[in-house]
Amino acid sequence: MHIRPNAVTSFAPRYRGVFPRPEEKTPVADSVSLSAQEKPSRSLLRSLTTEVFYWTRRAALTLAAPFASLLGMGLGSSPAGLTGADQLHRRGIDGRGTRVAVIDQAFTQFGAGQEDVLGVYQTRDKVFNPGLEKAKYIPGQEAATRKKPISTHGNAMSAIITGESRGLHGVAPGAQLIGISAIDDRQVLQPQLFVEALEWVVQNHREQNIKAVSASVNYKNPSPEQREKVQQQVDYLKEQGVAVVVAAGNRGPEPDTVMFPADLKNVISVGASTPGWLAGTWDDRVESYSSRGGETLSGPTLLAPGGSVFTKDGHGSVDLTSGSSNSAPMVAGAFALLTQGFPSATYQQKLDALTSTALPITGERKEEGHG
Repeated sequence: MHIRPNAVTSFAPRYRGVFPRPEEKTPVADSVSLSAQEKPSRSLLRSLTTEVFYWTRRAALTLAAPFASLLGMGLGSSPAGLTGADQLHRRGIDGRGTRVAVIDQAFTQFGAGQEDVLGVYQTRDKVFNPGLEKAKYIPGQEAATRKKPISTHGNAMSAIITGESRGLHGVAPGAQLIGISAIDDRQVLQPQLFVEALEWVVQNHREQNIKAVSASVNYKNPSPEQREKVQQQVDYLKEQGVAVVVAAGNRGPEPDTVMFPADLKNVISVGASTPGWLAGTWDDRVESYSSRGGETLSGPTLLAPGGSVFTKDGHGSVDLTSGSSNSAPMVAGAFALLTQGFPSATYQQKLDALTSTALPITGERKEEGHG
């Protein structure tokens, strides 16, 4: 997509004005006012946009793009800068009061935003460890004696949501996280462990106040029974207003490569995009590795920044990473922001606020969904 006035990069709604602070009436587009107790209309959610500056290496253009990057703010490839969520942070919308469940591999006590991790549920042992102070490494008690973490992927995905340190600003730094580790003793992701991870969310989402699930995991050969069970869980969570956000996968550019569980109905599947300025061009792009739909599979629901994203590993080091794994927590964090900003908004209204205002990059629905 060629960058031009009134164009937007992939991902997210255009917010005219700002979200109202809780318990506060704020005039928004066309002199409409909205309180936290009132249910916003879909059209109002879609209309809430702020004008921001999109800086490229050649020029600065004024765009109606709330989630466009702000190189001028020095945020570069940080999640908040890539999505423009920093604009909402300045207005008090940072995800506070919400919780996101992160289904991933292992979680260590080191890393950005670790103070926001309320605990980790280990599917292998079926044990919930409140906080990260009891074991040096999670999952498993034996992990406490390891010199190196099993994996830092869970930390990296968590930092995209809540990371807040020098050079790293998460999408929803005010949110709290619950890690769900879904690897076996051999450090392998198994479909059955994902079933058990999501079942824990089904059983505990009310008590834990979980508003979104971020899952940067994919599986090749789930059984029909596992697919059916996860579909039931996703359908139930949608009815309860909990978004299940899953990375589409990294098997592109071939068609029909969206992977389980991103290929299920009612899952918010997210492909990876990269703003053009990161590649030194005027054109945003769908990452070549981002999984696509095709004849048998639908495409991703939408795109979010996935290429060249700053996050942190389990030792607190800032890394520049790429993959659709990065894209899922971007959207889960956006749901946390929407939930705080509009506590009475329905699941569908929040989803519409993202999908109905996203603009296409290539125009190919099977590649980018809503854009």
